[in-house]
Amino acid sequence: MIIAIGFDSAWRRSPAYFRAMVQNGAAFGHRYVIVTTRPDEGDWAREVRDTVARVAPIVFAGGVDRKAAALAAGFDVDVWIGGEEAER
Repeated sequence: MIIAIGFDSAWRRSPAYFRAMVQNGAAFGHRYVIVTTRPDEGDWAREVRDTVARVAPIVFAGGVDRKAAALAAGFDVDVWIGGEEAER
């Protein structure tokens, strides 16, 4: 199962929790991706990379729909945590 975690809507609120969740879920064969609406540039991108610290791949949607950006990056997401996609 591929699980997407929103950066600002979820990960940033409790990085230690989500880091542990990714590590534990990976033991069960789940794949995780961090998806953010932020652009891949400057301080915005640096904050995401520093906070996630290579725990999971990052998709920077940069103004494009997050679902479309994840799919374009090769992630056909099954479950969304955080953000408007999780509310649908």
